[in-house]
Amino acid sequence: MQKVTNKLQKLIESGDWPAVSRNRGVDVFKERFDLNQLRGFIHDRIQKNGTVRILEIGFGVGKLIWDFRILFPEAELFALNKTRDRYIKSNEDLKMTALYYNYFTEDELESIKLPEIYFQDCQALPFESNYFDVVISLTTLEYAKRKEKALQEIWRVLNIGGKAYVEIDSIESCFKDCPDFLKSDSPRFIIYDNHNQIVPLTTFLKNPGITEFNIGTSLKRGKLDLIMCKNISNDLNLNLEFIEDKSKNLTIMSHQHNDSFKWLWGYQSIYKIRENTTC
Repeated sequence: MQKVTNKLQKLIESGDWPAVSRNRGVDVFKERFDLNQLRGFIHDRIQKNGTVRILEIGFGVGKLIWDFRILFPEAELFALNKTRDRYIKSNEDLKMTALYYNYFTEDELESIKLPEIYFQDCQALPFESNYFDVVISLTTLEYAKRKEKALQEIWRVLNIGGKAYVEIDSIESCFKDCPDFLKSDSPRFIIYDNHNQIVPLTTFLKNPGITEFNIGTSLKRGKLDLIMCKNISNDLNLNLEFIEDKSKNLTIMSHQHNDSFKWLWGYQSIYKIRENTTC
């Protein structure tokens, strides 16, 4: 524990604690999703099964997963980042976050079960199918190259009746300098039909081949979110062809272009609906 405390102290003294974007907690979740509804769902699962498994994809430094430890002490918590960084290399490092936000004291942390953490791309989740009751992902899929694979993977690891709360994109058209290629309801998840016309993601999800899957959308505070409720055991297949040569790493572009593009971030994934699919 002393090693963790010393590391945290050095980060604070150097002003190097992670940016707000990596410190998303339950307050951010509540801005876009119904926490009371989720609380009721989790409590029902705990009453029925004795426990509940919750996965956060893109946990940053773990603020939300610690919020969930407090809200749902009986839950089995799992968290996934794409890579290790200088803040979080193992689940022991999560103790820094708990101490920084005064969630627990050093003594209390000695007896608290830490979340299990993994480092893997969300496009290939390292979990068996039908494993989680709840999956949450905030400000992660915007950076994913193959967003359709990530969504299909989230559906796969949910168990029947499970729920996923997924931020799928941020609407950028409110920026006066927004380039045309980002003027869409999901600017980082662009879908073309067979006539080379853009199909809004919200429209695409109403496709007859997809409506059998319980996937709803919500737009709040400039964020397009998905709520996935696993109602059938079938694999989710969005039937999209990824067009790699048209897709763009916006984060890299932000470093290569002039100041008007400096706020670009994420990955713009371009798709075409496969010919045997109708919209």
